[in-house]
This record gives sequence, C-alpha cells and structure tokens, in this order.
Amino acid sequence: MKRRYLSIVLPACFATLVPAFADAAQADTRAGGTSRTHSLAPAVLAVADIPATLTATGGNPTGWITPVRLRDTSPTESAGQGVPLAAWVASASLSDGALRAEVRRLFDQGAAILVTSFAGEARHELATFGFEPIGRVAIYRQTPDGLDVTSITADFHNPDAAAAWQKASDTVLAAMLPSEAPHFEALRSDGPLNDEIHGDRAFLRVDDQTIASNGRSASQTIRVMRDTTASHDYKVIAVEAAVHVIPHTNGVLKHRDDENSTPYFERVGEGFYLFAPNAYRATTVLQWQGDAPAAQLLQAIPKTSGATNRKITEDITSKSTLTASITPEYARGLNKDGIFYQGKVPFSLAFASETSERSAVEMNVEDYSVSAKAQTYRWGLASTWTFPLANDISGNPDYFGAEKLSTRKMTPMMREASLATASEWRVDGDYEQTILIASRGTVENRRFTWSGVRDDPDRGPRVFPDRASIDPFSLDEKGLPWEQDVNEAGTQDGDAQPWVVSKIDLSSPYLTRSPTILIQSLAGLGECLQADNGMVELAACDKGDRSQQWSLEADSTYRNRADGACLTTAPGDGSMTTTACAANTLNQQWKWSADRIHSMYDGGETWRLHVHAGAINAKFDASRHQRMAPNPNHFLLRPWSSYPSAPSEKDWVPTLSGRPSDFQKLPGYEYREVETTERWQTIALRHGL
Repeated sequence: MKRRYLSIVLPACFATLVPAFADAAQADTRAGGTSRTHSLAPAVLAVADIPATLTATGGNPTGWITPVRLRDTSPTESAGQGVPLAAWVASASLSDGALRAEVRRLFDQGAAILVTSFAGEARHELATFGFEPIGRVAIYRQTPDGLDVTSITADFHNPDAAAAWQKASDTVLAAMLPSEAPHFEALRSDGPLNDEIHGDRAFLRVDDQTIASNGRSASQTIRVMRDTTASHDYKVIAVEAAVHVIPHTNGVLKHRDDENSTPYFERVGEGFYLFAPNAYRATTVLQWQGDAPAAQLLQAIPKTSGATNRKITEDITSKSTLTASITPEYARGLNKDGIFYQGKVPFSLAFASETSERSAVEMNVEDYSVSAKAQTYRWGLASTWTFPLANDISGNPDYFGAEKLSTRKMTPMMREASLATASEWRVDGDYEQTILIASRGTVENRRFTWSGVRDDPDRGPRVFPDRASIDPFSLDEKGLPWEQDVNEAGTQDGDAQPWVVSKIDLSSPYLTRSPTILIQSLAGLGECLQADNGMVELAACDKGDRSQQWSLEADSTYRNRADGACLTTAPGDGSMTTTACAANTLNQQWKWSADRIHSMYDGGETWRLHVHAGAINAKFDASRHQRMAPNPNHFLLRPWSSYPSAPSEKDWVPTLSGRPSDFQKLPGYEYREVETTERWQTIALRHGL
C-alpha cells in the first residue's frame, strides 16, 4: 500500500508549548559574526517540508511563519499518521536556558529537532544535546539508546544544497515513519543479562551522518560504554565509520573546443592521459583539548592484507561490565510491584555482567589491498587505513594502453569507493571533558600517460592528491579545528570529500557510574528537586539541567551534578541546602522507605524529605507525619498492599516473590494515609528507559 505524505505544520500540543517564548527574540553577535535576530520560539514544520522551507527562508527560522492550521495532533500521533514533525531553532538561540528546556521537551515527545547556524555564530547544541555535529544544518532524532544526527555541509547559497537537504530529510523521514521491524540493535551479553537491570547500563549511542555535494558522504556510529569493576573504570568507545569517496579527477583527460581549451574528464572513452585512484584512505581520529584522557586505540578493522580481490568480513567485539546496585532477582521482584529502583539504592557492585557491542565491517575490494596504521599525536590518536592499487596495475605503465589509453579496464573501485572501518578506543572512566571523533575518506590519483611523453619531466608527478581530498589545515600538526566547520574551507565550488565530525560530552548523565536521576515530587504538578546556589527548591523537571541531576553514592549521599555538593538538612529547622560533602555526616545521608526519602539524622525513622508551604524541608512534624515501619521484605516495597491509603483488615504485605503474608499492625506505629507531599519518585537518565 502506498503511503501519502501530508504537510502538517502546527499541532495542538506544540501550540500550547510555544506561546511562552513567542514574543521573545535575541540578537547574537558573538565570534565576530553579523548580528542576526533569533526567535526564542521553536518553529514547527513537517520533516518532509524541511528542504522547501530552508530554500524559502534562507535557513533562518525567524523567516518561517507557521500556518495556524492542523493543530489537532501530537508529535507521536502525527508520526503514526505518516507525518513526522520537526521543531526548528537557530543554534545561537539555544544559549537561552528556557529555550533549551523547551527543545528537550519537544525532543522527548518524539519531534525531530532541526538546528541551523551561520558562519561566525556561536553554537549551543553541545549544551542542549551533549553532542554537536559539523554541519550548519543538522537534524536530531531520538533513538532508544541515544541520538541520530544527520548534518549537511553545503552552504545555504550552494546550488547543490537543496539536493543535500532533500537527501537528509528523506533519511530522517524514513527512520521516523512507523515500522514493524525493530530499528535498533538488541543488547547482547555473554551471560544471563536480565531486562530488569538494563536501566543501570551506562551507554550512549550517536549515529552521525554528513552529506556533501556530488554524492560524497561520511557517517559514523559511535557507542560509548562505561566499563566499571572493582579494579578498573573506563569509558569504551566503539566507532563504525563509512565513507563514500568519489575522485574529482577520474577517467580520460579531454579538452573542450573553446577558446580556453577547457579540460574535463570522460568516464568512458580513450585518450592520451588516464587518471585512476592510486590509493584510497579512510581515517578515524579521537581528539581532545586540554588534559589528556589516557586514551588508547585497542582494536581496528579491517586488518592489513595484501590480497587485492576479496570480500572483507571482519568484526570487533567491545566488551564492558554492566554493574548494578541490586541483583536481577531483587529487581524482578520490585518490577512486578511497579517499583522503579534506579537512584534509590546506594551505588555498589552487587551485580556484574559482561555485555558486548559488535562492530562489523563488510565490503568488497577489487584491485586494491588494505594496510592499517595507528598514529599518536599530542592532540589525540588516529587510525588510518590505506587501500593501495595493486602493484601489477600501478607498476605497469601500459596497463590501460600504450599509444591510447582506454577506460575499458577500469573497475568500479577505480571510479569510486565505499569504505567501511571500525575501531575501539578507551579513555579513563572519570574523564568528563568533550572529545571529538571524526572520520573521512580521501584519495590520491595516479596519472597513466601515453608512451610518447611518458618520460617527459615537465608533465609533473604521476601520483598526487585528488583536489576533493585536500584539507585546508594540517591534521598532523594540530588535528581538526574545534570551532570551525572543516568542510566550509574546501574547494571553491564545494566539491570536497567531507569529514563527519562529532563532539561528544563525556560528562553526559547517561555515562555516569552511578545512575543519574531527577527526584520528582508526587505532590502538585510533579516538580523536581533543584539546587540553586546552595538552596534546594522545586522547579519544572528538566533532564538537561545539571542542577536537577543527582546520584546516590555508596556513602548514601545524594550528590548534585552541577557542583558535586551533597543534599543536606539542617539539624535545627530541617531546611534543605547543598553543602560540601563530609564523611559520615548523618544529615547528608539518605535512605528510601517505599516512596519516601528519609534522612539518617536522628535515627532515620522520623525525618523525611517533604514539601510544606512550597518549601522543601526534612524535619519531622508529628501533626502531619507518622512513624512507619518499612516493609520487612525490602525497603522499597510498599509497607502494606493499599499504601499510600490507610491499611485495612484486608491488606497484605508485598513480597519480592512467593506468597504474601497478612498485614499486621505493629505497636508504637501509626497507620494513616500518607500524603503526596512526602512521596517521591526518580526519573533515571539512562537510554532505553
């Protein structure tokens, strides 16, 4: 059945979210760029309409007027109807924290995010997504275990840009349409890895694709895993790269019949000069700024081989240790009772299982061999694969002919090449700065010449870099420029072999050793606990706001990710602050009992985190709170079956497994209904949850 694609522009859910920003605008003049006004309201459009919209507006979202129609569907519903939606913002405008929060909310609801920027403007995608690609036009999409990003390197004024935008939007559209087939790779394990503890896996995946002119492209899938045991702590990085390399100089040289005798190349024909790739190269680099992360290149494929006609099928298995603070059996028992345990159990290595990610390389090489080489620089590491032309061809000047050279013997790989590589890297687990991972394919050409002038020294070198493969910077000296789109400085007509460049923030909450969580109140609107200059308050939940991100460490302290300070209650009035962590301080230690968070201060049974008159406090108030015994089977289980309502004679005691027992009231404890003001839940920042 054929599916029809409609252009839906502004659904109701977007209409209710946008007005708060609708009247605001800002001018960005950073980096010496031209002042440009940016709207602080995300524009909305159908993914299918991205190419036409970029063409009509010149890439500026403030020039896009969203039609007031078709406002009756959510992003999820719209995608289900075959009309995926995108929210469009300028990267410079993402300097505004409120807009970043808004964009993340739309992102979580299933909308793609279209981000555009112009040369000279500051970019803020790294602060928004924890990731930033190279292209000035980027489309972000949420996946079950990370991000998918498609970026376009062509300048807005490039005549080939529209075709690249079309290819990019088609790729995103196809991925967002409903499908019965699974669109992500299942997690593998060498042992009995249980679904119950997947949420403890520190894992991040980014699929980044750069589309350039004339069919050239580069893409990489990056998977980052936290590998933690009692003896080591690493971040393991697996990179699968694919580059499509098309030489600019290829075929037989001809000259047009004009006054300049303009040279051009015929892909099929005969002539006195024939150009073919002498060697292809594929490169992946891992780069950093400032302190080095003790990085290592562990594995790289394909491996060196002199064979020139073969199918390459190789793979790398990247292993890491998944650790959890509880065993799968306990997790299973809690899950059946609807209890989410992440961020409620102090960090420990109670359970460990080896997990693995497979990176595969499959491709055919004809007339070319492969040689792999690792390089170490002061700015980073590189792995380079060279695919040289077979010696019996490169060393035979008459291979394509003597008097006249013919393209008849040119094989497909002498025209262009799709090269696949994979590599595994490792950095320190506690390294939390931004790294840059980049991949690119290049080619150097060989000139075959008719015998009459073959030895003429004025004809220049026989082997030379292809014009589409020349970089405007020296990779060996300084690596890739961090703040420049390296594809912008290619050949004058934009005919360059692209880099795919991915900046990844290794301080991502999805990569922390102990699960990073938000602590959400069950009272009122369900706001989240936020640390603000030492004060603790409630605010609208925002997964990207580090002041709302917490981790429960092995010493039972809740540490804020914005500054590392500990959640603290004052022994006198119970007011809440964040202060420097101190060893064995009970007013900084916390434990859960069902869905309440108790302070260890004063015995741990009475003081608990609660909301009163809009403020956060922990002091026990006998008029509103009650002493309550925890469930004897597990402290996270409900103490009685009808909790938080007051218990009745029909209540029973929940268990992790087996037959529950009847509930019996204990002397000295009260059994009233428990108010939402003292009840909480956690929101774990782990992909796949």
